[in-house]
Amino acid sequence: MDIDLIESRYNDILHTKMEGVAVLNHKLQVKALGFQPFAEELLGVLITPWFMSLMLLPDESTEWTESDVGRKLMRTLPSGSYEFILGWDEILGGYGMCALFSPMFDFVDQEAAVATANEVIKALFETENFAPTDRQREQLKQRLANAEASTDKASASEVDTEMSASSDQSIDKERAVRLSRRQFLQGQISGKGSVDHG
Repeated sequence: MDIDLIESRYNDILHTKMEGVAVLNHKLQVKALGFQPFAEELLGVLITPWFMSLMLLPDESTEWTESDVGRKLMRTLPSGSYEFILGWDEILGGYGMCALFSPMFDFVDQEAAVATANEVIKALFETENFAPTDRQREQLKQRLANAEASTDKASASEVDTEMSASSDQSIDKERAVRLSRRQFLQGQISGKGSVDHG
């Protein structure tokens, strides 16, 4: 898909459907950036005055249709697993979105939003930014509970070790410039273009 078409379409939406809506940060502009091949799809970030999201585009052999709207897809990157919700537009066709920020009032200007998006893109492909999601933690806890219930001590020990390792990764605070998955999904980004939701 032509990236310019994405920007053009969302600019149209900005000046029609979103006209006068209170959630707009008028200091920001529509910008699609960082799109790169991922497996057989394209992955990048879409900035608008009302949201910033990871955007997933299908390859030429795949078509996400209007009937797929709302369906969830999981994609695994070096930094962790991400859930994309499929959407559809009459101009763009099918796409997947993984929300990063909404609304966008914490961004003081376009430069800050672009800098943050670039940091997000970089963090996605760095294994040291891996942090387990809440769902993954719950799954690990359930596996531990099941192992204990069945008196399978070896299995319980293995899961307990896995949980400890995941926890150690997620609380490494000495890498000040590096972003964890949870940090940038919640807006706790350090450095240029930082966002602090308090």
